[in-house]
Amino acid sequence: MAPLAKDRRTGIKAQGTHRHHRGKLAAVKCFKGGIAAKNAAGYLTPATDTAGLVVVGIFEETVDNSAGDPGDKEASYITGVECDLVNAGGAIGVDDLQAYVSDDQSATTAAVAANDVYIGPVTEFDANKVIVIIDEAVNLSPGQAGTPIDGADAGTVANLAVAPAEGVGGVPVIIPIDIPDAATATYVYENTEKLEIIDAWNIKDGAGAANTIQITDSADAAITNAMAAAVDKTVTHAGTIDKAKRTLAAGAGFKVVATRAAGSMAAQLFILAIKRA
Repeated sequence: MAPLAKDRRTGIKAQGTHRHHRGKLAAVKCFKGGIAAKNAAGYLTPATDTAGLVVVGIFEETVDNSAGDPGDKEASYITGVECDLVNAGGAIGVDDLQAYVSDDQSATTAAVAANDVYIGPVTEFDANKVIVIIDEAVNLSPGQAGTPIDGADAGTVANLAVAPAEGVGGVPVIIPIDIPDAATATYVYENTEKLEIIDAWNIKDGAGAANTIQITDSADAAITNAMAAAVDKTVTHAGTIDKAKRTLAAGAGFKVVATRAAGSMAAQLFILAIKRA
């Protein structure tokens, strides 16, 4: 598909967490029904397959700020919803559980997208349409759109699912994080609520050799051991979790250290944690 040139009727199933927000618009024109993203400066913009963007919702109005400066105008959007998008080229199929931006009305797979701008999990699909859950609280970390919180560390935020902003202490949450096939890097995240990590595991995607994934706190102290991440399709759990380090205060942050020795580094890490009051 092509980017929107007019309003789009985007089917939306409102979830229990759906929220309406307004934000300052970049020097662009957005269309009602288009996928809304935030750029590295925090301005709203129509979603594109561009590095550094983070999808936050669906635009609720058409606003033209193409002749202005970033922030001159605002636009409203809804988040925490399931929405109907175009299945670009029919790329999303039975093996694809995550959707990535093709343009501001279309979703595709990580294999097709150039920059892997994450939209959300896929709930339904056919050759032409895909239904995806979009939630700003899941996609956008407080560190700003798609960039590490600590600029000294390499890498970018990928598929961070933080604890919901409104929850009850003791509720378990699973945080999935896609580890790209890249050189050794440290990825930095920030938790919005107090979390106690009680388990972690990774599923390897592609063959590697002696590669590892480890979770540390913001001061680089190990929370888990360095989990093996080398054998394709293998599930590897953390062998150790440090009781003294596993509880993260709200906003404390944590890091994921992906060490590539050889072959593919690609994997998906899952962190099981309990929200604490």
